[in-house]
Amino acid sequence: MTDKWTQIQQAIWLCDRCKGDSRVEIHLRQQTDANAVPCQIKLLVAATAPPYESGVYSKKRALSVNNKDERQHQNPPQRVVGKCVQPHFAEEFRLLRPPVAVTLGIAARLAVRKTPGVETPSFLNLPLKEFGDDDVFTISFEGRPFNLIVSSHPNADSERARRDIRRGAIRAGVI
Repeated sequence: MTDKWTQIQQAIWLCDRCKGDSRVEIHLRQQTDANAVPCQIKLLVAATAPPYESGVYSKKRALSVNNKDERQHQNPPQRVVGKCVQPHFAEEFRLLRPPVAVTLGIAARLAVRKTPGVETPSFLNLPLKEFGDDDVFTISFEGRPFNLIVSSHPNADSERARRDIRRGAIRAGVI
């Protein structure tokens, strides 16, 4: 797994698909080191691109970032998410194959929905307020089911995001 993960991260590191897009800091390259990725993922928490840090041009991150002080994020528009999904997020998702995924925010939900091979019902296009606090959806990815919990981005509703991550962790058997 680590060789494939390293290849995926290298492709992300070298990507310039968003060059010239003012909403993306292309010189900011943050990635997850292969040694931080366990062999079998139980829970995937997907959020927008790494939090933007002014003046930081390269950084390697652990798989989970829990820094409360990081309140800024790139908040990429749909056109950017669309450019990144197939070559990058989809490859990570395919390799990790999480049995439970929690999406934090619209961009993350869109990334999962647009991943080739993910079969999602059209109601996942609805605004977050249309989903109940206990909703868990069984979605198929390349014929294999996984549980999806949709949540808000922590910057929009940190309490709901925290609660939904906890629900995902319980469902995944992590806690």
